[in-house]
Amino acid sequence: MRHQPIGRLKGSWGVQYLGQKSSALSAIPETVQQPMLIDNNVRHYSFFGVEQANWDNFTLEGGVRVEKQKASIRYDKALIDRENYYNQPLPDLGAHRQTARSFALSGNWYFTPHHKLSLTASHQERLPSTQELYAHGKHVATNTFEVGNKHLNKERSNNIELALGYEGDRWQYNLAAYRNRFGNYIYAQTLNDGRGPKSIEDDSEMKLVRYNQSGADFYGAEGEIYFKPTPRYRIGVSGDYVRGRLKNLPSLPGREDPYGKRPFIAQDDQNAPRIPAARLGFHLKTSLTDRIDANLDYYRVFAQNKLARYETRTPGHHMLNLGANYRRNTRYGEWNWYVKADNLLNQSVYAHSSFLSDTPQMGRSFTGGVNVKF
Repeated sequence: MRHQPIGRLKGSWGVQYLGQKSSALSAIPETVQQPMLIDNNVRHYSFFGVEQANWDNFTLEGGVRVEKQKASIRYDKALIDRENYYNQPLPDLGAHRQTARSFALSGNWYFTPHHKLSLTASHQERLPSTQELYAHGKHVATNTFEVGNKHLNKERSNNIELALGYEGDRWQYNLAAYRNRFGNYIYAQTLNDGRGPKSIEDDSEMKLVRYNQSGADFYGAEGEIYFKPTPRYRIGVSGDYVRGRLKNLPSLPGREDPYGKRPFIAQDDQNAPRIPAARLGFHLKTSLTDRIDANLDYYRVFAQNKLARYETRTPGHHMLNLGANYRRNTRYGEWNWYVKADNLLNQSVYAHSSFLSDTPQMGRSFTGGVNVKF
């Protein structure tokens, strides 16, 4: 709902509701005798607002969001009571209830007609998903056995970003640097190297992952610069880099001593899992005619040597892509024919951000198609 301007202030406020029932079945029941995610229910309520105030060459923007979530799973309590008759009392099997509060403040200073300097600060809170809470089974797409963690708390982060932008007739650039400091960062922690445990029977190697959380610190930079030597040509370079570390990890139990005592061993800070490697790019786009466009994109993706536990080094690669499209308006709508050639160098491409980082991505490929708007 957008309100009428109040002085310099204008903005919108709203509410949102989500009701969801979901489940996920394992692809091969003979291998995993249970669904990956059994029937669960989510009720999600949120209230949000954004406001903006403008001065001559300065804009101030703010936003707030409050979310409340109830996530529950269907337990067979009769079976649990029967199987647990002689054991200790079970942990709380009630619904997972939490509230998240997030807010952000951003200032944009247009110190020349073509330049913009932006500073954004925010506090973000994220509630865990039902998969992070309750998963327990084989995930075929990632070749992992996922184990949820019903004791997860909401994820919290304090974030800051500084950005500089310029947009002129021939030059355009956007540069940014950021830092995100997390409390209770939720991540899928790999617990083995893919060759066990033996209780998980499978014909291929499968990693065991459990959703866990700890402190974390992420920082990085990204940028792009474009130049138009003529109205029909646009040349550019781009790059991005991110670094992530897990901090304040919980201590792990050690081996029992002769007196039956089990010491706890502190963990050092570690690299965050599945962090993408640094990347540089070159881009060329041209309008050959009023209807025909063509583009060339080249990326140099560097090796990723900063590894989390049980990760392997991902080699760098070169990526060269070409594309062209032809547009035409007819009485039957707007037609757009396109052709693409990806990975023309036929490089062995590995994505470190993937759960399957040791599996090569697609080699040289050609695609074509048509889009119609009517």
